[in-house]
Amino acid sequence: MLRVELNAITDLQVKNILILTDFSACSQKALVYAVKIARTYKSKLTLLHIVPPQLRLPQLRAAWGEMKQLQFDLLAKGVLRDIHLQLLVKRGKNWNVISRILKLQNTDLIVMGTHGRTGLKKFILGSFAEGVFRQAPCPVLTVGPSIPDQVVTEGPRHILFPTDESYASKAAGPYAYQLGRAPGAQLTLLHVVHAGLLANGKSGGEERLKQAKERLQATGLYAAWRQGGVTPSVVTEIGSKVKTVLRVADTTDADLIILGISEEHNAPGRFEWADAYQVVCSAHCPVLTVRHTFPDPYLKRLLQMEPVRVGGKLRRGKLV
Repeated sequence: MLRVELNAITDLQVKNILILTDFSACSQKALVYAVKIARTYKSKLTLLHIVPPQLRLPQLRAAWGEMKQLQFDLLAKGVLRDIHLQLLVKRGKNWNVISRILKLQNTDLIVMGTHGRTGLKKFILGSFAEGVFRQAPCPVLTVGPSIPDQVVTEGPRHILFPTDESYASKAAGPYAYQLGRAPGAQLTLLHVVHAGLLANGKSGGEERLKQAKERLQATGLYAAWRQGGVTPSVVTEIGSKVKTVLRVADTTDADLIILGISEEHNAPGRFEWADAYQVVCSAHCPVLTVRHTFPDPYLKRLLQMEPVRVGGKLRRGKLV
């Protein structure tokens, strides 16, 4: 059975939210989601605009003017009701600026939009969005270009969590189960068996689907018992990771997809950065990415143990 670290998050704490904006319509859409989350969790919202390091002072002042105008428009529309908002315009390289703010403010969540364009524009804008959730130490909520303009609910009601037996899934699992226990919420667990991994053809795939479904059902029952929520639905399929996730998200009317991202490369059964970005660009709902870093908590504890001599052999057994 997939062991999910359900004790990792007893209750979601979202005290500080960082939202990245370039004043585009895509950023405006992401801002709406960030405000809803900030109001739900009574979070501090920091709105950040980054300008290139080569820009001169007049251009920096113009950016500040645009930021102030955005704040004025939001206040006039009542969007910022009960919201603690901080405005920041910083000059520098994107990730250098973001990483400093993450450390200074102990950020719990990053919210951003992405244009999801192709060609040269995709290289510039797409690589920025992908780079953020590739490096961010906290979860990242990305609002893609395929999300329709509509009223955003106070909280997700249909959550899709593609999961497997990787450490990346274990890192993202607590967020899925915590959000899934909210009143009226329904969580769907999805396991995709990559067709390229099947050595025995269709019969081997059916056996793997059966085993995966049994594991997910057991995990879902345990999570519902521990968290007090509704037992998750379980879907297991053979196919492409990205295409299957997008199709199941549409079928279940998902308003949030949660992805645990692995740093492993060329792993057919795992979600990598490029997979996550494809889902973000095509999904009709936001995507929450949670990055798994090595070592995982268990291995980290082992690596922090002092080697001790037992029976003439060195073993790790004493915590530093």
